[in-house]
Order: sequence, then structure tokens, then C-alpha cells
Amino acid sequence: MEFVLDVKEQEAPETADYVDAFVTLHDDGTVWVGVFVSLEKLGQLMRKLSGTRECRGGLYYWESGLVLMREPGVDAIFEAIQDMVEDSAIRRHLVKQDDEDDDA
Repeated sequence: MEFVLDVKEQEAPETADYVDAFVTLHDDGTVWVGVFVSLEKLGQLMRKLSGTRECRGGLYYWESGLVLMREPGVDAIFEAIQDMVEDSAIRRHLVKQDDEDDDA
């Protein structure tokens, strides 16, 4: 397995709380995409939607491949990804990136 985490430049790795992850499995070469979000960041996102028409004013929040994290940081994200791979759960929790997505 290899993976890339898309952490914003201004964000320290230990406090990264909204991170796109691209995981390549070596057994078949497939790429799986997920969005790792801390619970605190999720609360901020929902409050930001309050009073808007998006997601019924923050009534709910969703993203494909969303993985909620109790704590922020790339170390926690790495541990979660490692667990998903070891448990063969990555195919259930993340979204498969199609070859067509690579061209976009």
C-alpha cells in the first residue's frame, strides 16, 4: 500500500483536520479516495452551513468517502488507513477512483 495525503500548506501535520487521502493498493493497483475529517472540524462545517440552503442549513453533512476521526493529525489518519487495509475494509469505506477520474 502507498498513499498520498493532501494537507493544506498552512496546516501543521499534527493538527490537519480535513484531509483528502489517495490510497493505492499494491495487490491490484486500484486507487481509493477518502476524506478524513475530525469531529471538531465536522462541527465547524455544520455550523458554517447553518442559515444556508446547503444540506438543509446544516441539518446534515455528507461527502463520498467520508471518514470521521476522533482526533486530527496525519499520524491518526495513517493509523486509520493502515487498519482499513489490514482489515480489508478499505474497499467498503473509501471510494474507488476510476481511470476516467485520473484524466480530469
